Amino acid sequence: MSWLQLVACPVFAERRQWLSLSNVRHQEAEAAEDDQEEGGEDEEKKANLRPVIDPRDNFVNAVWFVHIRVLGVIAYELTYRGVPVWVPYRRNFKGRRLPEKTRKTCINVDLLNQFISPETGEVISYTKTGLCQMQHKKLLIAVAQAYDQGTIEMPVPFRQYDYSQYYPTAKEQTKSKTQQQ
Repeated sequence: MSWLQLVACPVFAERRQWLSLSNVRHQEAEAAEDDQEEGGEDEEKKANLRPVIDPRDNFVNAVWFVHIRVLGVIAYELTYRGVPVWVPYRRNFKGRRLPEKTRKTCINVDLLNQFISPETGEVISYTKTGLCQMQHKKLLIAVAQAYDQGTIEMPVPFRQYDYSQYYPTAKEQTKSKTQQQ
């Protein structure tokens, strides 16, 4: 599905009115010129003043709840087909081998869950996801905040047992066997 079809989706329809301020200022300037030519101010025209879509201006303000709704859109599901968003992503790098560190240069719970390993409950490394180090640090902070706020379940930590406290070592077993004989 193309980007244009995604933007034509009803989720984005209400956001199209949030255009850059340059369009609004341009329309206000035109309305002011029209008022000066007519010689008076018409209150109805000011009340009906809406931003005009300028085809040269591609900037649209995005709000956090739009990003959350995008995860439920059919186009999103068709594009990613149930895999996390970072799987098809490939970093640009020089040479054949992938560098160990990425370049140094979102709380959406559904998106955060895609960066958390379902087996261990830990955040997946930036070497696997391809995030830059700066965004990875922001991701760690966002996940920690989500744990603190209770929006994401805290994983149960894996316990490391010292089995020498429960079972005798091989040397102690042989000593005890020789003493019994």
